[in-house]
Amino acid sequence: MADQLDLLGPPAWRCFGPEFVQAPAARLTDPETSHEAARRYQGDAETQNGMIVAFLRGRLEGATAKEIAEGLGWPSNVIVSRRIAALRRAGLVWTTTEERENCQVHRAGLL
Repeated sequence: MADQLDLLGPPAWRCFGPEFVQAPAARLTDPETSHEAARRYQGDAETQNGMIVAFLRGRLEGATAKEIAEGLGWPSNVIVSRRIAALRRAGLVWTTTEERENCQVHRAGLL
C-alpha cells in the first residue's frame, strides 16, 4: 500500500522541487483535450515570459507591468502581472523599490 499515491496528502507535483514553478494544468485522469490545452498553455506562458524578459532587457530604467503590456501591444497588464512572480523566482526579473504611478518597477535580472 505504500506504493499508492496519497490523494489526501500534499500535491504530487511538489516532489519536483522549487524549480517546478507551476502545478501541472491537467490531471492524469483528465481527457486528452485537457492535456492538449495544458500543453498549449505552457507554450504560451513560455513565449510570454520570453517577451517580457526581452522587453525589460531593452529598458535600463525598468518598467511597470502596465508599461510592459503597452510596450508589447497587449490589451492589459494582467498577463504581465501573472508572469512576474515566476520570472523573479527564476532570477530573470527583479522588482525594485521604485514606483511609477503607484506601480512597482521591474528590471531584467543579471545572467
